[in-house]
Amino acid sequence: MRTALFCTVSLLALGAAAQAADNTAPEAGGRGQRQSAEERFKLADTNKDGKLSPDEYTASMTARSGNTSRSGKASGGSRKAEASDRVGSRFKELDTSNDGFLSLDEYKAGFANQRRTRNNGKS
Repeated sequence: MRTALFCTVSLLALGAAAQAADNTAPEAGGRGQRQSAEERFKLADTNKDGKLSPDEYTASMTARSGNTSRSGKASGGSRKAEASDRVGSRFKELDTSNDGFLSLDEYKAGFANQRRTRNNGKS
């Protein structure tokens, strides 16, 4: 009984520590805080041409999401298709110049809008 209780408490403590580490872990910017839109854009712009192609945008969004759904479950085939559709729709929304690429300004505008939307949803 003691062993089972000890194992349960240990696993709970380990899980809490892992969650806390995940919440405070620095993103690729390495400063222990969220990346700015410019930092994200630079990381996503893999060919360094100063704009994001649909493929670059999709790859960066897929990498950031970790291929999981909003519920945290691994994405299956249909979920991947839905996620791909959402990313494609989002790209089209952000591409206000309709040139098939995202400029830094378009990306930053979408980033700011997304933050405003999230903050308005919080009490």
